[in-house]
Amino acid sequence: MIIYTSEQGSPEWHAERRGVLTASCFKTCRDKLKSGAFSKSALLYAMDTARERVGGKAQEVYQNAAMRFGTEQEPFARAQYEAE
Repeated sequence: MIIYTSEQGSPEWHAERRGVLTASCFKTCRDKLKSGAFSKSALLYAMDTARERVGGKAQEVYQNAAMRFGTEQEPFARAQYEAE
């Protein structure tokens, strides 16, 4: 396991994650069908990861208003959590 210390969401953070299997998607990369073959979602994740490694650019990630709001509010929530 490699631990990076770049600020989440920064260009450095995105560069470090490019083409790497991440913990948040580990379940997806191990997902299999009853037959034992990898699921469609696992294969798509593998292909996206390979494209990032070869192409050097991460795929754009969909983000709706609620997701943007959560990202914007995260520092405040973290500070509140740490205070408690």
